[in-house]
Amino acid sequence: MVEIEEVPADEPQKKNGSTGDDDSKKPPSEKDADGWEKLMGDDLIMKVIDKSEPAGDKGPEPINPQDSVLIDFVGRVAKDKTVTDGPIFQEVKGWLITVGDGDVLPCLEMAARFLETGQTGRVWAHSKFAFGNGTRSYTVGDQTQQLPPNTSVMFEIKVTMIVMDTSRLNPYFTIQKANTRKLIANDIYQQEWCAAPKSPEDPSCEMAMNRAIRLYTKAAKDMETLLQGTYFSQVEKDHPQRGQSKQLMMDCLNNIVAVHLRQRQYHTAKQASVEVLKQDPKNIKALLRAAKSALLDPASTLEEVEAALKAAEEEITYKNPQQEKELKQIKAQFKKKRHEYKEQSKTMFGNKLQRNNALSSDDADKQEEKQKESTESKGEEPKGMGKPRVSFDESTTKPPSKQGTDESVLVKDDINFWKAQLRSMLIQVVLPLGLYFLYRLVMKANRIAEATLAANEARMPVVDDADTTIDLD
Repeated sequence: MVEIEEVPADEPQKKNGSTGDDDSKKPPSEKDADGWEKLMGDDLIMKVIDKSEPAGDKGPEPINPQDSVLIDFVGRVAKDKTVTDGPIFQEVKGWLITVGDGDVLPCLEMAARFLETGQTGRVWAHSKFAFGNGTRSYTVGDQTQQLPPNTSVMFEIKVTMIVMDTSRLNPYFTIQKANTRKLIANDIYQQEWCAAPKSPEDPSCEMAMNRAIRLYTKAAKDMETLLQGTYFSQVEKDHPQRGQSKQLMMDCLNNIVAVHLRQRQYHTAKQASVEVLKQDPKNIKALLRAAKSALLDPASTLEEVEAALKAAEEEITYKNPQQEKELKQIKAQFKKKRHEYKEQSKTMFGNKLQRNNALSSDDADKQEEKQKESTESKGEEPKGMGKPRVSFDESTTKPPSKQGTDESVLVKDDINFWKAQLRSMLIQVVLPLGLYFLYRLVMKANRIAEATLAANEARMPVVDDADTTIDLD
C-alpha cells in the first residue's frame, strides 16, 4: 500500500498538488551586491529596477509558462552590464506574447518569465541570447546604423499585465495574438534583413528570416483553424471578425512569399505562392509574386511564367499604379529572358546544322570511295571516266550472248551508281534545306507572337529588386 503524506492545514497547497514555494519559478541563483541575478550564467543576467502597480484590478502576479502577457521594452547596445545609456536600436509597446512560444528573443522571454506584473527589469545578454551573428538596423539622429554581428545588448522590459485567454468564448484573443506575431515578423523582416554574407565576419540574417517565417506560419495557421472552427459556423457570414481573420491569414501567407523572394529562395517562394492561391485564386499580390518567383526560378519553364503573367493580367484592374508597374516590370524581364533563350537555342541549332552537314559530306565521300573500290576490284574504270563502256563497233563483233550479259551488268552498275548519288544529294542538299525552311517558319511565328505582345507593352527598365524591400501586408 502506498502511503500518502498528509499536508498540514496551515501550509498552502499549489495547483499541481505540491506544497511550499515553487522553486521552478525562482531564478537559478542569488542576487549579487548590485542586485543582478544570473539567469543563464554570466551570459544572461537580470536586475529588477522598478516596481509599480500592474494594469487592471489585480496586484502583482508571478508569470508562469504559457501565460500570455503584454510587454513594453527598450533595447540598447551595451558591451557589459554597466552600460545603461547606449544607442537605442528598438523600442516596443504593447506586444502580446505567450511565454514559452519563442515569439521574441530568448533574453526577452527569460526576463518576462522571472518578472512579476508591474515590474520593470533590466536584462543584459550576450549575443547568443539576442541577435547572434545577425544584425539590426536602427536610426541615431539622421544616420541609419547597423548593429554589428555578435553584439551584446541591454533590454529594459516591463510586464504590463497577464491577458486572460478568452479564445473559447470569442475569437478576439486569438486574433490579437496572431496580429502581434505578424507585427513581430514584419519588424524582423524590415529591420533584421541583410545581404548574403561574403566572409565569416559579415552578418547573416538566415536565423532571423526563419524566425519571421515561423511567426507568419503560426499566425496564418491560427487564423485558418479559427475560420474552420465552430464559432464562425454559428455566426453570420458577414461577421466583421470573419473578414478580419481571413485578411490576417492572407497577409501572413503573402508575407511568407515576400521573405523567400528577398532571400532569393525562388523555388520555395513559388511553392508558397501556390499556397496563397489555394486560399484565394484571385489574389493579385500572390499572382504577381508567383509570376516573379517562376521567372527567377531556374527550374521553371517559360510556359509556366507566361501562364502566371496571364493570370495576373486578367485580375489586375489597372487602378493600382504600383501593381501595374510591377506587372510591366515582370513582363519586361520575361521578354528579355525569352529573347536570351531563343538566342541560345539558335546557337545550339546552328551548331547542330553544321555538324549534320559535316556528317553528310563524310558519308558522301565514304560512298564514293566504296564505289571506286568496287569498280577497281572488277578490273573496270570508274564510271563516267575513260572510254565508253560499250562501243557501237565493238558490239557488232562480239557474240550476242556475251554482249547481252555485259550490258545487263553495266545497267545494274548504273542504277547502283545513281542511287548512291541520289542518297548523297538528299543528305547534302534536301535535308539541310528542309531544316532551314522549318527554322525560318518557326522564327517567323515567334516574331509575330513578339509583335503582338509588344503592342500591349510599354517600354520599362528591367529591375531586379531581389535586394530591395518588398512591401508587406
